[in-house]
Formats: sequence, structure tokens, C-alpha cells
Amino acid sequence: MLNYYLINPAVSGTEDYLDIKMAYRTQWIGIDNAPKNYYVTAHTPLGKLHGAHDSKRANKKMLSHHSVGGMVNGQSAGPLRRLSGYASYAFHLPLDPKHYLSLGAQMGGIQYSLQPVISAGQDPSDATITNFSAFNPDGSVGLWFYSIDYFMGLSVTQIFDNKLDPNFSDQYNSTLNRHYYFTGGYDIKVNKHTLLIPSTLLKFSNHAFQADINAKLKYNGNIWGGLSLRPQDALVVMLGAVVARKIEVGVSYDFTFSGLRVASKGSCELVLGYRFDQNASIISPSDFW
Repeated sequence: MLNYYLINPAVSGTEDYLDIKMAYRTQWIGIDNAPKNYYVTAHTPLGKLHGAHDSKRANKKMLSHHSVGGMVNGQSAGPLRRLSGYASYAFHLPLDPKHYLSLGAQMGGIQYSLQPVISAGQDPSDATITNFSAFNPDGSVGLWFYSIDYFMGLSVTQIFDNKLDPNFSDQYNSTLNRHYYFTGGYDIKVNKHTLLIPSTLLKFSNHAFQADINAKLKYNGNIWGGLSLRPQDALVVMLGAVVARKIEVGVSYDFTFSGLRVASKGSCELVLGYRFDQNASIISPSDFW
């Protein structure tokens, strides 16, 4: 909900500005060696002409546009490290003056490494201590259908289904399984200043399925709060603001109610962003999501 570009490259270029975001997430607070994640994303439209000051011209000519972007994403979980980097391209096709379809692709690579921690007094030559490193090409594709009032997206990540290491026997699931994502949301105008945006995120991979049920309340397009329910996992509370139409701040906290609640105090994520103007007036569809 804070950055759809993470799971769908077709989101790139829906805004009227260069969008830069960075985030840090610490998961399952209170559990030793629990996952920690960070990312930096940036994407921008190219040749876009349906911002506020060019809306009449763009709607009349039904102009398409392009976009490019990039992402660096990292994770640590105990001795396991993952670092990935990508570049993306998307093409935005106008279906009518108010609806667009974007097609996006992202290519890059993932570096996995295992760096076991050697305990005091443990022999470094111990056969149970294993160092491992592997690099694999990676990519994703996506579709994004959007207007000012609603959006829908479908994407597939880790499209190559690569194995981390061909030397692993088949008893280990060392494959970078494909992940499938479906997103959708609609804004409901509560009053002149307030929008209610219900949405969902459906995730499927390797016979595992999870659904997020979300709701965001947005005031004047600058201040928002939200809830997200992950059944059998957590309830997520989110707050955010856009300062001077340029600086974005978002924070979320997961209240865990799965079996992990006996050991975990939840998860926390902080997102910071900056918008570099490219048009005289910024009005983008995502401002209403």
C-alpha cells in the first residue's frame, strides 16, 4: 500500500513526477535473527502529457507515454543475506480520456549468501559451518489498469524460476519460485476533503496463498491513515503524510496474532519519499489512491 512499484513494474510512470522512495522494515521484533528489509526505488514518466496543466491537450489527443525506473532491495535473516537490483520499463496506453493501461517489465539479478556465525569456541573447520553464495538473473512483468477513481494490477515476479544452485539436491526447495500478485482498489468520496479507499492484495506462490484486506482514509490528499488485515497473521496500522507536496512519510506497525505472538512484539516499517516536480502542477492518479 505504501509502494506498489515493489511488486509491479507497470506502476512506474503513473505519477507526474520523479518518485523516489526508501524504506526499512524490522520484522517480528523480539525474535533473534528475525528478517530485516530495506529498499530504494525510483521511477519517472517520459513524455507524459496528462498532468493538470496539459490535461485538455492530452485528453484530446489520447497520448501514450513511457516510464523507466530502478530498485535496490535487501534482506537479512540470521546468516542469510539477499541483495537484488533491477531496472524497469513501462508503456502507458490510453484506453479513453480517463483510463490507462500500463505494461511493465523489470530485469536484474539476485545475490544470495549464507554467512554462518561461528560461536565462541567452535572450530571454524566444523563441517556444519557452510558458506554459500549464488547469483541469479531475475525479472518480473506486470499490467496496471488505472484511472483517478480506481486501479487494478496483475504481476509475476521471479519469472525465470531459477534454482539458487544446481548442485542442491531436489529434496531442498532452492528454487526462486514465481510469485503472482493481484491488486485492486477504489476510492469512495466521503465528502469534499475525504476519500475512503478500500483495496486488496492477493498473493500466490508454490501452493501458498495469502490475502490482504485494506482500507485507507485520505484527507485533502496530504494526510492518511489505514488498516490492513492479513487473516491468520496480523493486523497492520498505517499513518502517513505528504509535506509541501514533495516529502512523503509513512509508517506501519503489524500487530501479530498468529502463533508468533508469544515471542514477537510485531513488525515495524518506515517509508520516506521525495517527489521531483516535472510539471507546473502535480495532479496524479495515485494522489487519489
